[in-house]
Amino acid sequence: MTAANASRSLTVLIAAGAKASKAPTSITPNWPDAVTVTRAAELSNVSYMHSRLVDLERVSDLHVWEGLGHAFHLDAKLPEGQQAYRVMARFFAKHLGTALPASHPAPATTAATR
Repeated sequence: MTAANASRSLTVLIAAGAKASKAPTSITPNWPDAVTVTRAAELSNVSYMHSRLVDLERVSDLHVWEGLGHAFHLDAKLPEGQQAYRVMARFFAKHLGTALPASHPAPATTAATR
């Protein structure tokens, strides 16, 4: 997945979520996952959005990468950028009902969790 393709896919997803909303302040179930980094200005807002989704009993995953800046995922050479693309690919596969490409295998399940 290239940065341009990922960006287009995210734009489509955000637009779909916006259309599903009946009011500008509503939180749509079509946008349950959040990706951000510790040095991004939006971290506080993303964290708040995630806590609101959890309060509303919506399934939501929050993915935060340490020490990176906004749009870090646009550098596909970074290991963290590659990991972000895998997270996004799994999100789209789950919510669009598509299979993951071979280059984005599902994570191995382990007994231990962090």
